[in-house]
Amino acid sequence: MFDIGWTEMALVAAVIVVAVGPKELPVVLRTVGRAISRARAMAKEFRDSIDEIADEADLGKEVFDDPQLEKIRLDAEKKALSIQPRTMAANGGDGTPESDTPKSRGG
Repeated sequence: MFDIGWTEMALVAAVIVVAVGPKELPVVLRTVGRAISRARAMAKEFRDSIDEIADEADLGKEVFDDPQLEKIRLDAEKKALSIQPRTMAANGGDGTPESDTPKSRGG
C-alpha cells in the first residue's frame, strides 16, 4: 500500500519521540490506537449497511448479468447520446430537443 521503508519509519519514530516526549508517548500511542480502531469499526459498519441495502434492493450480481437489462441500458445510452449533441442555440434557445421534422423557414 505505502512504499515506506524501515529508515523512513525510524525517522518518523524519532521525530515523534522528540516532539511528544518519552513520558507521554504511551498515552499518545494508546489514543492513536483507539482512534484507528474506532475508524475501522465505523468503516465496517458503513460497509455492512451498504451491503444490507444492496441485498434489500436485490442488486446482486445476477442483475448485472441479465442480458435483457444490459440491452435496456445500452438503448438508454444510445438515446441519451443522440439527444446530447443538440444544443439550445440550434433550437432557438428554448432548451427543447430538436425535432426530426424540418422547421418552416418562412416565406
